[in-house]
Amino acid sequence: MSRILKIAARNVSRYRRRTIMTSLLITVGIVVVLVFTSVSGSFKSLMVGQITDSMLGHVQLHRKGYVASLENIPQHLNMNRKEYETLAAMLDASPDVAAYSPRIKLGGMISNFDQTANIRLNGIYPDREAETCPLLPSRIIGADESGAMTLKRGEILLPYLIAQGMKIEIGQDIVIIATNKDGSVNGQTFTVSGMLEQITGPGGRDGYIHIDDAVSLLRMTDGKPGKTGAAAAASVDTGMDEMDEFEKELAAMEAAESAQKEKQKTAEKEWTAEISEIAVRLEDFNKLESVKAGFEVALGEYVNKKGKPVFEVHDWEKLSPFSNIVQIIDVMNLFVKIILIAIVMISIMNVMVTAVYERVREIGTMSAVGTVPGRILGLFVTEGLLLGVVGVIIGNITGAAIVLLLNINRITMSFGRQEGIVLSPSIDFSQMLFISAVVLVVAVFASLQPAYKASKMEPVDALRHV
Repeated sequence: MSRILKIAARNVSRYRRRTIMTSLLITVGIVVVLVFTSVSGSFKSLMVGQITDSMLGHVQLHRKGYVASLENIPQHLNMNRKEYETLAAMLDASPDVAAYSPRIKLGGMISNFDQTANIRLNGIYPDREAETCPLLPSRIIGADESGAMTLKRGEILLPYLIAQGMKIEIGQDIVIIATNKDGSVNGQTFTVSGMLEQITGPGGRDGYIHIDDAVSLLRMTDGKPGKTGAAAAASVDTGMDEMDEFEKELAAMEAAESAQKEKQKTAEKEWTAEISEIAVRLEDFNKLESVKAGFEVALGEYVNKKGKPVFEVHDWEKLSPFSNIVQIIDVMNLFVKIILIAIVMISIMNVMVTAVYERVREIGTMSAVGTVPGRILGLFVTEGLLLGVVGVIIGNITGAAIVLLLNINRITMSFGRQEGIVLSPSIDFSQMLFISAVVLVVAVFASLQPAYKASKMEPVDALRHV
């Protein structure tokens, strides 16, 4: 075997021009694949991070059928207190969960006392939402310099498009009118504390209010024991005609804000409000599929009277239309790899076929001195393999160098209204090994037909060849 390898290496070095041209073709193919997959992978990761870390979270938990009816924001499919506690206990016990945030979703009308429009709102705990979606504070226009997620009772974060269309400014008062699941209508005045930059996907045009305001606006109280101070306040109709009373209540809530944060989780256990969804952030995004599967198994034991599941789990791909773009990127990566395979196969097959025709007398001489067909076959296959190895080594080094240069030069892009987002392409070594292995396997297969042809030549016919 070592002798065949030495002879093959000598033959490859003997035809330098052909070897250089073939190696360059393979190198260019590998460089294109590595650079394209690195840049597109960085783009995909960046966009996924922007969407999951800005609004969706990695995973969301809902009542069965809620997401299918999401456009209507079905309040009758909210989770009750007991159901929420069940999910919260599961999330608290999971080591894979970094943070989670309960939300109350509602649709309503927004009025600036001159114009009226539709709006969709999320009632949130600001600190927990910031932990679950850490990029959300960076989307706030008018946020304080600390970059903290601040949203007090009586304040609202409006989507930029709605604010721009209705000519609403930060600090301006607006009215939100919402209908609860019983059909009654309630109105509440809010002060615009900031605006949210637009981002692609569901939730990109959502506004945010404090979750206690959502409870108040939707009148999510039923007189049961265990109400917190916020829930008790929700039973008061704080409409436009009762503005003074609401302002007094707001001032009292602001004074007790720090104490409420410490008691927040304890208060939730006594809360009678209903939750629309729970957004979850994982410790390791790469474990998304396994963690989601674990949640599905854990929640599968909860069924209704008809034996159907009570809860359902959705990852970000099921909730965002950007997942279609991700699939397109993956398909493009696949086609680029197929093109690489075609380049390698055509170039090596062309070289080996030419080598066979140019070296007919040489092949005849080897056969005449007793070289068995298997050794001739192995010689030509080894030459093709060496051409692939040379291309792989040069291609990987060149591709890694180009990716490094791209990182040094810092490629920037825009996403929505966000400017200067930096792409950080990186070499995935497992991907590099896979591409290298594919190239070498294709190189061997491309050499088989010419090598087989060479091994089957009759010595007499080959020696007579001119």
